[in-house]
Amino acid sequence: MEMNRPHIAEKTCCRTAGLRGKLGPGTNRMNCTVVQQTAQGLCAYLRDTCPQRLAEGGVVVGYDGRHGSRDFAHITAAVFASAGVRVALFRRPVPTPFVAAGVAELGGAAGVMVTASHNPKEYNGYKVYWGNGCQIIPPHDAGIAAAILANLDPWVTPDPSDPALLASPLLTDPWDVVTSAYYARLAKLSYLGAAVAGGREASLGALGTPVYTPLHGVGAEALLKAFQVMDLPPPYVVPEQAHPDPDFPTVVFPNPEEGAGTWTLAFRAGEERGARLVLANDPGEVPPSRCVMLASAVSSKLLASMAASEGFRFVETLTGFKWLGSTAARLEAEEGANVLFAFEEAIGFMLGGMYKDKDGVSAAAVFTELAAHTYGTGRTLDELLRTLYDTYGYFDYRSGYFIADRPEKSHAVFAQLRGSGGAAATLGTTAPAAGYASHVAGVRVVAVRDLGTGLDTSQPDGRAVLPWQAGDMMITYTLEGGATLTLRASGEDGNGGGDGRAARAAQSSVGGFSKTDGSTEPKLKYYLEVRGADAAAAGALAGRLQAAIAEELLLPELADCIVGYLDRNEIASTFRQINKATAEHFSGPSVFTIHLSEPVPPHVFTAHWLAPGATQELTWLRRLKLVRLVAASGVLPNLQVALQAAGSSRALHAAFEGAAGAGQLLMCQWLWDYSRGAKDSYKACRLDEALYYAAGGGHLHICEWLLTLGCKALSKSDFICNIVISAAARGGHANLAEWLLQRGYALADKSQYLQDVAHGCDLPTLQRAWLRFGPSLELGQKAAVLNAAAGSPTPDWSARVEWLEAQGAPPTVGAARTAAGLPDDGEALARLTWLRGRGYPVDWNAADAAARGGNTAALQYLLAEGSPGSAAPTDEAVILAAAAARDGHLAALRALRAAGWPIHAAKSGSVELLAWLRQRGCPWGSEAYSAAAQSGCGMALEWLVEQGCPMEASGQPYIEAFHNGDLATLRCLRRLGVPWGPSGRVFLDAINQVSPSPLRWLLQEGCPVDYGAVERAVKSCYWWPNGRAGEVLRLAGEYLLPAGGSGSIAGGRGEAV
Repeated sequence: MEMNRPHIAEKTCCRTAGLRGKLGPGTNRMNCTVVQQTAQGLCAYLRDTCPQRLAEGGVVVGYDGRHGSRDFAHITAAVFASAGVRVALFRRPVPTPFVAAGVAELGGAAGVMVTASHNPKEYNGYKVYWGNGCQIIPPHDAGIAAAILANLDPWVTPDPSDPALLASPLLTDPWDVVTSAYYARLAKLSYLGAAVAGGREASLGALGTPVYTPLHGVGAEALLKAFQVMDLPPPYVVPEQAHPDPDFPTVVFPNPEEGAGTWTLAFRAGEERGARLVLANDPGEVPPSRCVMLASAVSSKLLASMAASEGFRFVETLTGFKWLGSTAARLEAEEGANVLFAFEEAIGFMLGGMYKDKDGVSAAAVFTELAAHTYGTGRTLDELLRTLYDTYGYFDYRSGYFIADRPEKSHAVFAQLRGSGGAAATLGTTAPAAGYASHVAGVRVVAVRDLGTGLDTSQPDGRAVLPWQAGDMMITYTLEGGATLTLRASGEDGNGGGDGRAARAAQSSVGGFSKTDGSTEPKLKYYLEVRGADAAAAGALAGRLQAAIAEELLLPELADCIVGYLDRNEIASTFRQINKATAEHFSGPSVFTIHLSEPVPPHVFTAHWLAPGATQELTWLRRLKLVRLVAASGVLPNLQVALQAAGSSRALHAAFEGAAGAGQLLMCQWLWDYSRGAKDSYKACRLDEALYYAAGGGHLHICEWLLTLGCKALSKSDFICNIVISAAARGGHANLAEWLLQRGYALADKSQYLQDVAHGCDLPTLQRAWLRFGPSLELGQKAAVLNAAAGSPTPDWSARVEWLEAQGAPPTVGAARTAAGLPDDGEALARLTWLRGRGYPVDWNAADAAARGGNTAALQYLLAEGSPGSAAPTDEAVILAAAAARDGHLAALRALRAAGWPIHAAKSGSVELLAWLRQRGCPWGSEAYSAAAQSGCGMALEWLVEQGCPMEASGQPYIEAFHNGDLATLRCLRRLGVPWGPSGRVFLDAINQVSPSPLRWLLQEGCPVDYGAVERAVKSCYWWPNGRAGEVLRLAGEYLLPAGGSGSIAGGRGEAV
């Protein structure tokens, strides 16, 4: 009960014509109790308001494929049946429009669709339709909420999984009746055959096969049937997203509005198949004077411009299809209007002749006909859009939102936006909009409409035409030149534009007819549109106005709140750039640093990493680390840039490892497909290596995917088996390690497994593993387990060390070594002090670990303790200094040099370190180029040249770079004029190191080699795979033999060249 208390304590409010929220316990979550109470309230309200229609038409109930949807629909049906009401219950998941159609065709009193539309997988919802086939609007929403409060006690105790529930004579399946009527209406909308002079087949042929994705929703079956009814060829359905899946495994948000991330698989399929049209559904899915088109108040005004030009009527409504549908129904019933079309900016369409709700199925079919017609007349869709702009004006539309942590933040923003004008505006006076902004980005405000005060200065009486209610948060500014900017609060209790109107009547409800907590974070949304003569003019003004939203209109308090919900990288790279005041307000290392393992805005990432010289100061290993981090972020455009910037043939390996280690399945799939399509076998991704990183990251879904690809890592050898299982344990993922063990793979090295458990897991897990494998360990193996615990990154490391001591594990120098190498210098020093206090010895290995990690404080402590044991430059001291130099730890090297040890720094790739040592008289030689090339730092190589370091003439720098697959360093060496060395030295070494593609670069750059030498070398490479010898010889012959010359290789390993 304690865990439920926070949920029960919070109240709920109305939204989206019903319920929407996260699944979970409590009165402000979607669960069976809340749904039953809602159904009871709805039933009671219908009995009071329209008893005859309820008795004759009953209700229609449908559901989608989300978690809990079927059970919620069955509970609703059981409640109505218990009251003697007939229920048309769909027996399968259906698209949302089918419920609106069912209410209209069956004469139902109401309809219920269990769906959360395009919200994340943790959500579900309960959408209610009135008897007119439209989503409910006031006063019904408030009335239903009150009825729920009066009917909280259960009428029945339904079991949604009981087959007997569906056997009730009051329950029928409306599938056949509804779908027959739906597709009959849709067929009447087809016009392609008569509209195109060239004929239907020619138009469809010009279009080709579209690509379609239902985004794991229920739309595929309906859309395929719609295409059949419209006599359109079936689209190619993205197979990974074709079937309903409540977990939406291939997308973060199943919402087409979210952009490229949601469309990745569909766009990829479109590119592969050469499709001209890619379609997606979200998972839930007359005479001119009498013709009407509708749009919501936050949608584009292009439709209004068309109406003014063509002579039909344009009607604006509040936001949401409950208002669009209800308005359309009213206009048809009261005025005899012919409603042709309605749309909402959030990608929703309603076609005249269909039903009064948004319908992605009919929209997709009709739009496909439009596309076919367009291509059949020799134009593209882009050209058609430009024609519309040329005719009706160019409209640049932009929208976005800021997340507010609390509703009071939004209230404070709107109080500031209204200034002193709020009180006067409430009276509906014609007074100027005092207190409201007079200019935005220097453009004069000519009218203000505030649906929380009833003000509309564009009207003669100053009163808003659209319905308004005190407290609503939606303000629209009309600017000089026709631009419009609307600010609207969304979520919680202030959903501007009417969605939150019944909220205030039901705020005290428990399980009320409401938006459940967490359904959508409170947001401040903006909708901006500029009309201009051309794209450039409209875009320039739109950009200025968009920047001014945050700069001029938002409170600093909201800025603080916004930052709390932005990714760290968005703050550092974008939000701080709004203006000088924002940059000064948000300062410090936490907002200066961009974290590459987290999403970075692609435009920022590209501008930085594709700039000339962006990677010059990075070593080869750091460039590969860049790729790993970006792969872990999951942003594909950034990874494509990083692969290009890395300049290494090993970059794909690094990316695959990074994506697998971070659990980025989509990224792994893209990399796998990309690498398999590359001709260069050297670029192929390694499944066994990826499995190691996936296990270390604890990502079971990646492990399963890799195994389904045919990964044989666990069956190759006990060695690889142990590595993968131990990786899971070392990462602290004991359950994954057990999962791997339970697949029947033997654990050969029990000592190593226990070491990794001691390093990554907590004490209870170590104790359980020790009971299985520990008693058989030898004394040295027990010491190794203790050493691993001493270097553990987890908080209870000391408890594990003490417990292992009690099990007989002896104190050895290895414990100090693992502690000294920790990534945090202060923690390393604290552990060393603790271990020394317990009598643990130290030696030069501990100092080596500290030097490699750059832990200067720990290193100085060890030096003071007498490790390595002498201030003289022993062999150990040389190794220690070399380790610190290689990793570029200048502070550690200062401490070592103070002890009088020789240091060689070129391998570090650190120009700062090289300069520091050179200033102190450290000698250098030509071999410094090989060391710098091995590091892969172009800046270090350039520094050596600038400082006059003798240039190496052996060709070894090129060989070092080739060993790393470091193409960027190869180009740098060539640009700096580093000699190739003796003929054949570089090329003959390279053919054993890399695939043929970089060999072509060598030959193009004039790398000296004799064809005969290549032929002799190839003959000796008996271990090469079939075909490679011939490929290398053909390449060499292309550059080294005279025109018409030939070469051959005996033994069937190559072909005549």
